[in-house]
Amino acid sequence: MEFGDKDAMIKKAEQRVKEIKDRYPNAMVYNPQGVGGTHSVYVLAERPSVYGLPENPKVPTSAVLWKDYAQPIGKAMIGATTMAVVGAFVANKFFSKKFNDETQDGGDSHE
Repeated sequence: MEFGDKDAMIKKAEQRVKEIKDRYPNAMVYNPQGVGGTHSVYVLAERPSVYGLPENPKVPTSAVLWKDYAQPIGKAMIGATTMAVVGAFVANKFFSKKFNDETQDGGDSHE
């Protein structure tokens, strides 16, 4: 197990595959692009399915919808709601004070 820059790790994995290809003809670097790459790069001696890994993984549509659409829309709605509440609070304070000032200044002439 090694840690480092992704590009450097991929190059190192590819070099390792070249070294073992004569003993393990199915050897490969496992970094599937169907999920935007992984955070881990594996050197496999056999096909991914031998290790319980998907051959050609894909990100589920539900995850894409949640991450790319639902979360940003939800955050925008929270922001809009917060701004509406703050705006209502400020407007209430401003107009309430203005109404009280007019009432105290003689706005009521029923004497």
